[in-house]
Amino acid sequence: MSQNSTITSGLGLKEDYFDFLLETVERRWKKSETISDLMISAASDIKYEEFEVSDNHLSEYEKKLVLLGMVIGLEKLAQDIKTKHLEMFNDLFKDIFSVSEEEEDQENDDDE
Repeated sequence: MSQNSTITSGLGLKEDYFDFLLETVERRWKKSETISDLMISAASDIKYEEFEVSDNHLSEYEKKLVLLGMVIGLEKLAQDIKTKHLEMFNDLFKDIFSVSEEEEDQENDDDE
């Protein structure tokens, strides 16, 4: 999967919109009882911003889009963690094998 652009630019949105949403979520995090409450509230605000619809009701379709965004974000996080762990294991094995090779070289030098 290409990582040439940010999510925001890839969606055709202004870059500062991500920061705006992040601030909104951080501000509301402690005020919301559940993540779903936070998601509905934030999505309702976006709906108002775009269409000036001021109810707190989301259609089934809108809820599915919000959930899709969360699932994609969680999968991206899981993939990043897997990649990071693989890199860590690679580094660990490189260190182990390089130490073993150095020890072998030192033992060979001692034998001579």
